[in-house]
Amino acid sequence: MPGSPHRQPSDPSGSRVLVVGADALVRRRMLDELRSVLPAGTAFLEAAETWETLARAADSSMVVLADDLGELSAQALLRLLARRNPSLPILAVGADHRARRLSERPLPDEGQGAARAVDAARV
Repeated sequence: MPGSPHRQPSDPSGSRVLVVGADALVRRRMLDELRSVLPAGTAFLEAAETWETLARAADSSMVVLADDLGELSAQALLRLLARRNPSLPILAVGADHRARRLSERPLPDEGQGAARAVDAARV
């Protein structure tokens, strides 16, 4: 969406990283860290609500769960995203250690989606 306030110019490869979390400060810190390790020109999107996350995840090359969402834990969001977007890499890096453990192994009924989720230590 050209001109959208939520989308920054993307690099030529189309790499877009969606950073998710209810707390704006936590998202900002995660964005700063990601900008220091990812290639210059990587586009970043943010989502603070469940509907934003679900709408933007399909157009993203990776999702970073930096924090819970108000009504949904990072753990539940990880499961939901893995079911809806089985090939999408999901990085759970928030303070919720249960979300990190979930990203390391498939959950019952999760199939390939959870297996594609990655742990923060593997970046």
